[in-house]
Amino acid sequence: MWPKSLEEFWKQLEEVFAENKEGKIEARYKWEFERMPDPPAKVLEVGCSSGKALSKLVEKGYECVGLDLPKSIANLENPNFETLQLNVDKLLFEPRWRGVFDVVICNEVIQHVVFDEVLLWQLWNALRERGDLFLTTIIRETGIGNVRVRTYKPKEILKLLKIIGFEVLEHEVHGDHIWIYAVKEGA
Repeated sequence: MWPKSLEEFWKQLEEVFAENKEGKIEARYKWEFERMPDPPAKVLEVGCSSGKALSKLVEKGYECVGLDLPKSIANLENPNFETLQLNVDKLLFEPRWRGVFDVVICNEVIQHVVFDEVLLWQLWNALRERGDLFLTTIIRETGIGNVRVRTYKPKEILKLLKIIGFEVLEHEVHGDHIWIYAVKEGA
């Protein structure tokens, strides 16, 4: 039905985008969850936002840690998992985070980070040998990103993961995003 006013048009448009975004997020997590090891595995989510995905994993028996910006962490109500404020030094310099995670999830974060190689190395460092990495990011085939620090061509992000020490097992392109499943290769 055609909207009767501009205000109604914008409201309808917001609803469509909200539904589409939520559907994409749910589909992405389903794709990741299907590939994860069985619980009890230790999971780190970098950019955990509201903690919705981690809460689902905790319910299934996973031990989880969420890492995000202080504002996002402060908005969590009664999280059932450990939370940390986003600090790139945490994973790099604190020995308690080295090689302890079976799974690291890093969705829609890397395109906002200035030193992407450092972030990927930290994720590699946090994983146990042959630990799983789930990474999603925005991609481009041509042109330059204008909102984020960077966008990648699919082959660029896949090559970067290999250089850092990940073996990419699967990747899928979904519109302007790439979903990647990789494992940490030997130390």
